[in-house]
Amino acid sequence: MNDLLEQLKKLAYRQHYSCEDNWYSCPLSEDGCSNDQAGNECNCWARYNKEMEDLFKKLEEIINKGPSNGISNDLSESN
Repeated sequence: MNDLLEQLKKLAYRQHYSCEDNWYSCPLSEDGCSNDQAGNECNCWARYNKEMEDLFKKLEEIINKGPSNGISNDLSESN
C-alpha cells in the first residue's frame, strides 16, 4: 500500500510551470518570469504541493494504524 502511495505522490507533485516564452512562466520557475506584473509568488499548480504533502501524511497515518482503521492493506481483497 505504501508503494502505491509513493507512486501517487510522484504523480501529484508539480514543478513550477516553465514555458519557452517565460512571460507565461511561474515567477518561481527555474528560469523565472519576464512579466513583472506576475509578482514574486507561485501562480501555478505547484502552489498546491504543500497541501498535497499534508494530505499524504494524513493518509499514511491512517494506513499505518493497521486493521483498526477499517482499511485493508491487502489490495487483493474485494469488498
